[in-house]
Amino acid sequence: MSEIRKWLDGIGLGEYADAFEANHIDMDLLQHVEDQTLKDIGIASAGHRLILYEDLDEIVLVGFSYGGYAFVPSNGETVWSHIGRDARAKIELGQDWLVTGPVRKYHSPAGAEWMAARRTTHPQGCFTEPVFLSQPLESFPFTRTYIKATQAPENDIGNEAFWRAARHAKGSPAWRYYEIATNHMVANNRPEELARILSAVA
Repeated sequence: MSEIRKWLDGIGLGEYADAFEANHIDMDLLQHVEDQTLKDIGIASAGHRLILYEDLDEIVLVGFSYGGYAFVPSNGETVWSHIGRDARAKIELGQDWLVTGPVRKYHSPAGAEWMAARRTTHPQGCFTEPVFLSQPLESFPFTRTYIKATQAPENDIGNEAFWRAARHAKGSPAWRYYEIATNHMVANNRPEELARILSAVA
């Protein structure tokens, strides 16, 4: 196994090893690789190019339920399939393709006002497009942590799916699991507690 392949595998980006090797980019040339070079060899993901170009490591990627991905869908699944809706619903011509998120409660009136001014609609495609993983999530060479907000209302959209994902993480040796006693808006309502957990798992 080449050194560049070992390095890419070690940072969780082994899927690009063939592209690096096919273009004769080794560890010596790596320091001269720029963002455009990464595009030229076929790395479309801006996030992955950022990791490679900035030589980032020990990254803590925080996924805060973007488009429902705290459900932790598996390969080929969609977010909507986790809440009992048509997994690949079509957006018809003239149909609104944006979704308004549910109203959330905040512990602080000032925090609620700050967030209200920044609320935007959400592309429906985030919920209907399937996830594609080259291998099971637990097989990737990085650690995984699930933080469950335990005080979400019973009728909160996706509540059952959130708990299903939480139980899976809690019972899996491939995950670390924490709970925070608040509703869905963990980062707003319990920022210090969340920061302590993120610091502990970094």
